[in-house]
Amino acid sequence: MPKTREAYDRDGYASVWIGSFESEDDLRAYVREGEFSGSDQFTQFCADLGVRPPLGFYRDPPPPGGEGAAARFTTRTIGVRELIRLVPFAGIFADDAAAVAEQFGVVGANAVVCVYNFDFYGRRAEHPLRSSGMRYLGSFRFRASHA
Repeated sequence: MPKTREAYDRDGYASVWIGSFESEDDLRAYVREGEFSGSDQFTQFCADLGVRPPLGFYRDPPPPGGEGAAARFTTRTIGVRELIRLVPFAGIFADDAAAVAEQFGVVGANAVVCVYNFDFYGRRAEHPLRSSGMRYLGSFRFRASHA
């Protein structure tokens, strides 16, 4: 039985995944960004994590307090640190997350997913998610006011 988001709620922590997708549409289909908030419809991302929706994906700007989740895509592979800095509030944890990726030999990607006030405790980057190849880098401290 999948756990609810509440099982992972932890104020001030952001859980981060990176990977590569063929297109922005593929990433959006994976997380169902834009259709996801308030929905109890399972997405492949939730199924991969074993977490019941909703996680609360949004586009821009992020809600106050950093609630919800964000997904970003680039048309080319870029460095992990640069990629992570595309999500809101990443300034405080981008270096730490990039260091984890580098430990596992991951130096670039084109997609990042970040779930805020969420402390996921799955296996880290050595084992990508089966359906997407996304890699969990860990949960990192963040402040919603930090750019």
